[in-house]
Amino acid sequence: MPERMLRKTYKCCLGVYYMENQPENDRIKKFVAYFKSIFEHDLNMSSFSDRIRLQKLVYILSKAGLDLGYSFSWYLRGSYSSPLASDGYFYRDNKDKFDWSYKFEENEVNVIEKVSRISEFLKDENNSELLASILYLYYELDYKESQLITELKTRKPRFSDEEIKEALRAWGKVLGLVS
Repeated sequence: MPERMLRKTYKCCLGVYYMENQPENDRIKKFVAYFKSIFEHDLNMSSFSDRIRLQKLVYILSKAGLDLGYSFSWYLRGSYSSPLASDGYFYRDNKDKFDWSYKFEENEVNVIEKVSRISEFLKDENNSELLASILYLYYELDYKESQLITELKTRKPRFSDEEIKEALRAWGKVLGLVS
C-alpha cells in the first residue's frame, strides 16, 4: 500500500489533522530524529518512559524554537498532545515499512545543540515532565514568577523546591543564560 494512502487511512480513522504546508510523515521523521539525537537511542513507543519523554521533548523543543505544529493541553503529567501520541503509535506500527531517516537543517542543528546541553537532565522522565510543566504554565497559561511556582506546587506537589530550581537552571542553559 503506498505511504500516502496508508497515512490518509490512518489519519482518517484517528481524526488527526495536519498542517497543510507540511508533508504528512515529515513531522514524524523529525521527532524521531530529535528524540534519537537527544536521548541517544531509538524511540520505543512500547515504553511508558519513552512516551513521556517524547511528549515532553517535543513540547520543550517547540519553546526552544523547533515547533512541529502539535497542539498541547494540560494532562496528568503536564503538557500532552493527542495527535503527537497518535503519530508516535503510527511510527511504532510502521517502523519497518518506511524510511524514517531525516537530515537536520541548520536551524534544527542549532536548537538541538542547545537542548542537548541538558540531555542528561531530560533523560529522567520526571525532570522532562517538570521542565515541560514549568514551560506550559509560563507560555500557555501565562503564569509569571512566584505565581508559576505556587501553581506548579499545587498541580505537582511531589516536586521539591530544589527540583524546581534545577529545572529552571536547565532551561537557563538551553537559553544560554547559565553555563
